[in-house]
Amino acid sequence: MLTTILTSVLGVIIIAGGTWIIKSRWLYVIAPKFHMISPTNNGQVVSLSICNAGLLAEEDVVLTMRPSCSFDLVATSKSTVTLQGQKISLPKLAKREIVTVLILVRGNQFVPEDIESVESKATEGKVVETKEKAIAAWQHFIALPILLIFVAGPFLLGNFFGGELKLSIFGYVKNQYEILEPSKQLAGFKISTNEKYAHGKLEGALNDSRIAIAVKEVVRRGDILTFSINIKNSSGAPLKIDGSISGTAGKGSVDFYESRVEDFALADGENKLVKMRVFLPESNSVKMAEGTFNFKGLGMGSIAIEQVFNFD
Repeated sequence: MLTTILTSVLGVIIIAGGTWIIKSRWLYVIAPKFHMISPTNNGQVVSLSICNAGLLAEEDVVLTMRPSCSFDLVATSKSTVTLQGQKISLPKLAKREIVTVLILVRGNQFVPEDIESVESKATEGKVVETKEKAIAAWQHFIALPILLIFVAGPFLLGNFFGGELKLSIFGYVKNQYEILEPSKQLAGFKISTNEKYAHGKLEGALNDSRIAIAVKEVVRRGDILTFSINIKNSSGAPLKIDGSISGTAGKGSVDFYESRVEDFALADGENKLVKMRVFLPESNSVKMAEGTFNFKGLGMGSIAIEQVFNFD
């Protein structure tokens, strides 16, 4: 439940952040303090850059100069730019596009404050003095979405693949990096394997070795024991099998599905190695685990086999 909530929250944050980045509007006019003097026209040649730093196109862009500013449009980097009165207009400014206009300012010395406004159909822009300041706000925090992707990515993948493997996202990620954890193979523990109950043709199948359950190894990684158990079917018919294991220290940090073997089938003569995990810290005063395997076959009846492990 908690992992599902965390995954959902991270997913919402990433989607909301991505939507904000795409839909946010960032319209600027770059008006540097530097300008050139025109010796022939007794004025100043000023270069203005109309910049769309967003990821959406801007339409009907209008740059308005103050009424006190007398100027002429000298040149432009885009043919669709027009001048009407105090307004320099541009029908469309593509995403990440910069259009440069040169104006000849007469009379008073030009200052950025001579630009009254810049706006489009969708937003109002800002006047800045350098290109470095004409960027979208999200670019200042680009590390945050990248960090979210790297942090959330393994969990989202874990949720997808873990669902296929019947693991939680935490169980999936833990399994991928389990090899990095220090481990110790246990030996000298006691095992008892008994027929818990049976009926039909499978009665006595454990004692006469028609069903065999052999523990290959038990490995400790921190507080977790991993049991590798080989199951062999020599009953003369296909069998459906499931199993589970629990310890005297409770569930602890072990995922529900990690302590179980979900339904699988074995044909006659086949065997399969399965793994199950138990939370059993070394500091526990009583260190025991109990596993149960259930076998069923069409027309064969059923049998439950119990294994008890003592690590004291």
